[in-house]
Amino acid sequence: MRSMLSPVMPRPWLLFALLLSGCQSCSEPEAPAIPEGIAVAVSIDDAAGPTIDSARLRDRAADFQDGDHRSWRLESLVGQYQPGRMTVELEESGGERSVVARPGEAGERIVVVAVNRAGAVRVGLVSAAEPFPPFHGRGGNRGRGGDPSRVRDVKRIELHSADR
Repeated sequence: MRSMLSPVMPRPWLLFALLLSGCQSCSEPEAPAIPEGIAVAVSIDDAAGPTIDSARLRDRAADFQDGDHRSWRLESLVGQYQPGRMTVELEESGGERSVVARPGEAGERIVVVAVNRAGAVRVGLVSAAEPFPPFHGRGGNRGRGGDPSRVRDVKRIELHSADR
């Protein structure tokens, strides 16, 4: 007796396997795991604040996420930070220092902390409406001298009150 399924008709289990594999490739990419060893010291008006470390980043949901990009508002990680009322000064691993926000200067931009795919901490000012601004495909980016609103490889964040 011949099988009811013809040789050209796909088997039901084969259709299911093909559908299942297609669904997996269409899913949103997962954000990479937060690597061990992140430790950014925080001081608030010259007193020690909470360290932004791997555990703190894992314990708090990112405020912004787009595929494998995640970032946290500084006030989500450091509850004592008062946007628009404090100066945010950063120190990079090489000792360079820069101020990314001063009281009343940020406008609509917010201070965020992000971890890149290599595990380096980045701090910058972004628009809440566009927390992951486009970079590639815009002419002149390769020759630019750097964006003072984004600082790489941050090792220390100092917060200073305006009335200090």
